[in-house]
Amino acid sequence: MSFSSNVKHEIINNVNLQYHCFNANLLVYLNNYASYCQIANKTYLCFKLDNFLYSSRLYSILLNLFRCNIEVLIQKSSNSSKKTFYLLIKDQNVIDKILIISEIDIFEILEKECCVRSFLRENFILNGSISDPKKSYHLELVYSNYNIAKDISNIINSYNLNSKIINRKSNFVVYIKDVENILDFLNIIGAHKSLMDLENLRILKNISNNVNRKVNCETANLSKTINAAILQCENIRFIFQKKGFEYLSEPLENVAKLRLKYPEASLSEIGKMLNPPISKSGVNHRLRKINYIAERLRGKL
Repeated sequence: MSFSSNVKHEIINNVNLQYHCFNANLLVYLNNYASYCQIANKTYLCFKLDNFLYSSRLYSILLNLFRCNIEVLIQKSSNSSKKTFYLLIKDQNVIDKILIISEIDIFEILEKECCVRSFLRENFILNGSISDPKKSYHLELVYSNYNIAKDISNIINSYNLNSKIINRKSNFVVYIKDVENILDFLNIIGAHKSLMDLENLRILKNISNNVNRKVNCETANLSKTINAAILQCENIRFIFQKKGFEYLSEPLENVAKLRLKYPEASLSEIGKMLNPPISKSGVNHRLRKINYIAERLRGKL
């Protein structure tokens, strides 16, 4: 099961629907899944969904709000196992009450904090997804109507979560990319276990990235040190073959001989072998002089 599915199952199974938030919940379905339809010469308000669990949630919301008769039709796809669920309401009095809810300003319905959270939770269940946090951090909610997407984005941003909207084909996508903001969103909708799972994954990912950066840095430094040592040895041999060690001053000769004898030694280690010992920077200074002499003998300077 994907991380996104885990989040949805957690909030569906562990966060109970609250009666005083039902209007906020219903509004999500009205915005996305409601239409009028004709069946056997009868007009219904129809909610069309392709998921049994979501259909069950809507059935519970409608039943608790209106105590009405709800017909359920299930249509099977001819070429797959997919099913489409139709929740049908014929009672005009109930339809009128539902339409009144749809016409109320969204921010009147979301006056209470619990209703806002419930509204965002239902939106995520129906329209949301989160990418695999092992790969990237990305949360999005997809809508076919720009005004709805804009309202959702404004509500999310009232929590300072910095959501943005992009157009993707014929849809409008509200998205959050910052992992801290995604964690806050999960907290808002009550997905506390998923929040902890994401936090743990982020910590492990950061540790892994830090280790990789350290290894890469150390590897690069080691490679640089080895290459420098190889060049130094080549230059010392060149000077010896061309002029002999006596061509170098005694301090340079002492460093040159130790470098040839211990090509894998660090500058600090070579410095400690000298009598008297000198610092790492002192060894580096002498080796740079040796490199300069070799280049001059080659006629490059």
